[in-house]
Amino acid sequence: MRISIITPSYNQAAYLEKTIQSIISQGYDNLEYILIDGGSNDGSLEIIKKYDAHFSFWISEKDEGQSHAINKGFEKATGDIITWINSDDQLMPNALHTIAAEFEKDINKEIFVVHGKTILFGENMLDKEFGASSTDFLERSLAGLPFPQPSSFFRKELIEKYGNLKKEFHFGMDYEFFVPVFLNEKSVYIDSIFSKYLYHTESKSLTQQSGFARDYAKVFSKILSSFQNSQNTKNQEIVKNILSKFKELGFYTENQSSDDIFEITNSFTETQLHLAFCYNLLNQLIFYYEAIETKDKKEQAQSWKQVKKITSYLVKNEPDFVAKNPEIKQVYQRSKFLNPTLMGLLRKMKKVI
Repeated sequence: MRISIITPSYNQAAYLEKTIQSIISQGYDNLEYILIDGGSNDGSLEIIKKYDAHFSFWISEKDEGQSHAINKGFEKATGDIITWINSDDQLMPNALHTIAAEFEKDINKEIFVVHGKTILFGENMLDKEFGASSTDFLERSLAGLPFPQPSSFFRKELIEKYGNLKKEFHFGMDYEFFVPVFLNEKSVYIDSIFSKYLYHTESKSLTQQSGFARDYAKVFSKILSSFQNSQNTKNQEIVKNILSKFKELGFYTENQSSDDIFEITNSFTETQLHLAFCYNLLNQLIFYYEAIETKDKKEQAQSWKQVKKITSYLVKNEPDFVAKNPEIKQVYQRSKFLNPTLMGLLRKMKKVI
């Protein structure tokens, strides 16, 4: 079984070599390794050329961002199974053999995605295992990316059937990319650690949290639009109340085109969609709460405003959900008495969410 791995990179010389080594040391014979560099000028090219013999294809040229770079890799990929590993993340030993064995068991090709756990690591932090929660997995899947992307592998049919990453999503492109799987296909969780996910001060996941929140709202808007425009009248009915609430909160984004909606073949209940709505708000809350650490006062104030709006809504309207996620009430109480600057300082000392 051929596995294609794509590494998008731009000025990541400090981390790139370890990423490359973690992939080429897998000892997996049928590996296709593709590297798409965005025209780096920090010494990355010297590293890439050092490992030239290990790449099936590599290029260094200006691109339109991470999604565009990964899509360029998709165009070159010929593997049965595909994923992308960013240039500051790493694969764990034997990950590819485990993944291949799992897909090979699925002789009818019913499983579109196999995912496992990752290790979050970085300076001034203890290593932490992270993987998909078994609680409300489907609802969490519609609300955001439920598993660590570097530890997810998918059949090439996912791209062929549902398309590439959407370039307009700069932060939530992986969430948007995998949504069709949960609306239409099957995935499976493996209790293994497949990757290491680096947290550092330059990483997008730390420096632009509010961007993730906005993309998550846009993707969930697309999900709600898809139910609203579904030919299945049941889907239209179960989304009405949830769509209205999302609009009232100011998070709903109208689709630019009626064609830009997700196909829906799996069955869902209003209860499931409502819980997904709550989890999407929680995801946005987490991102906005992280964003108050920024030094940009305008961005900090806007993020804090969203934190107060989301926590106020959930505490007043979703008591059962808040009871199961008590951190929401903690943040709600802090938002009533602390200003964003002080809260940002406290967060740096101890993360609440």
